[in-house]
Amino acid sequence: MKQTYVNRILYVAPAILAVWLTLSAIATTLVDARTFILALALLALTSTVAVLRLFPLGGWVTAVLSIVIYGIAEVYLSGWNERIYLPIAITAIALLLTAWFGTIIANQIKAVDRQLEHDQAVIDDLRIKDPQTGLMRYAYAQQTLKNEIGRSRRNNSSLCLVTAQVMDWDGLVNRQGMVAAEEIKEQIGDVFNSTLRMIDTAYIAGAYGAILPDTKPEGALVVARRLSENVARKSRVDLRIGIAHFPEDGVTEQGLQKAAEVALQQALTSDQTIAFYSQLPEMQEENLKIDNL
Repeated sequence: MKQTYVNRILYVAPAILAVWLTLSAIATTLVDARTFILALALLALTSTVAVLRLFPLGGWVTAVLSIVIYGIAEVYLSGWNERIYLPIAITAIALLLTAWFGTIIANQIKAVDRQLEHDQAVIDDLRIKDPQTGLMRYAYAQQTLKNEIGRSRRNNSSLCLVTAQVMDWDGLVNRQGMVAAEEIKEQIGDVFNSTLRMIDTAYIAGAYGAILPDTKPEGALVVARRLSENVARKSRVDLRIGIAHFPEDGVTEQGLQKAAEVALQQALTSDQTIAFYSQLPEMQEENLKIDNL
């Protein structure tokens, strides 16, 4: 409703301004034809400055200066007498109202620009993030992981990748129903978004995931424990987590993702809540083959 009103004003206000400029031009012609061209130029200047917002209070400042210029012109042509009062008064009113109309239009244009920026941000957010959980979609997370690996390689820094999944998700759906399961997914998304740092990237790809830049395994373990505890507290479910470390467990995004998935499977099939790929030496040779593709 608000946007419709803004758009309506945006269309109506320029039309009103155009009509007003026409009437003002006619009025200035009737009161003093000698200064018609000057008055018309000042009206055009004032409306342009006001609509384009060339500087703060531009329309009002230009209107006042235009009134002074027009008054000087009248005094120069007619001398200082009572006959100059009417054209100056009419032109002053025309200029001030022109500045007012122009300012209204400028404000509406600014409001529409803000609305367009907001709408674009919402569209971008929906494209990049999963609307249900608020977590980044997998395709964008892959590119983020690739970029973070490149940055970690250049800076010779650590990077950890966390993958997580609810234990016995299918059984949970059967016991509680799809509606309750979908609510749990949203709650887990909230936990990831609230638990991770600003520099971390949480994503969803069937399983949940988190890219942790500048993080060593011991730091990733602290994050994983917090995620597990917060999810258990909020959703009453058992979250199992796998962790892979760059560069020890993989040097490409594919290798690191595979290592984290293997670690997650270890957590799901054992009594471990959190599993590190580095604890599974028999799997490292297979992962290195992926890195070398």
